[in-house]
Amino acid sequence: MVLVKLEEKKVNDVFNVNGVVRYMFWLGKRAIVREKEIDILKIYLKGNRLINQETFKVKPGDIIDIPGFDNESGFVDRVSKNNAWVFLENLGYTIKLNLA
Repeated sequence: MVLVKLEEKKVNDVFNVNGVVRYMFWLGKRAIVREKEIDILKIYLKGNRLINQETFKVKPGDIIDIPGFDNESGFVDRVSKNNAWVFLENLGYTIKLNLA
């Protein structure tokens, strides 16, 4: 994934870059990623831990707060033995949390 910040009149310029296929869409429009979300992703990619380790049980349908994502609330979509998939509506992403 590559995030770009462009003026509206230059949105098609990204397709001049080799490998670019399409924009990410959310609710039928090009997705907007906020600066604070980009900062969180940068920290995560550097290998820093964003989420405090807490022990609690989750089940599909639960709404939980994700501290590392600026206390974004997420909907627990599914749970396996070691993982939970949480949909962050404001971001339009599902994240996988390691429960082990």
